[in-house]
Amino acid sequence: MTTTPAVTLNKIGDCSTARASIRDLFTAPDFYFRTHIPDLLSADEVDALVPAEALLCSQAQHPIGLVWLELLPAGYPSHYFLHARFSHRASGATAAAAVEQAVRTLAAKRPMYRISHEVCEVDDRGLALAEAIGFELEGSVPDLVALGGERYALRYYAKLRREMCYV
Repeated sequence: MTTTPAVTLNKIGDCSTARASIRDLFTAPDFYFRTHIPDLLSADEVDALVPAEALLCSQAQHPIGLVWLELLPAGYPSHYFLHARFSHRASGATAAAAVEQAVRTLAAKRPMYRISHEVCEVDDRGLALAEAIGFELEGSVPDLVALGGERYALRYYAKLRREMCYV
């Protein structure tokens, strides 16, 4: 029986080695981390998309994804927005476990009541991840994303974490 190597989550910070690994992830045309055109971005544009607070997810010392739980600045001190994307090397179960680990770690340190997430309807892996981690579809905006000459809906998901609410 083979075991799957554990996923490690490391804060990116300003580490140039991490930044180089991250840029490699964005060469895949469907690495939709905060963009719908990852493979068309310059290195500087990729660096601007990935904040120092984001987590680089690695498995067996190979980068497999990014997770960033962004605190929404609109006056909701326990509402976060999930940005998450994983390469094809990560299984759906591995990606879901990494996101849950990131959420548990942050929730142990800060109040967390609601997590929002958005996914383009053409992104099958993103949709599967949202469902695997228990997000509920709240609605969609048709024709919001243009890809390859076609227009697609953007789906909005959310998850309430009542047990983690400290406010």
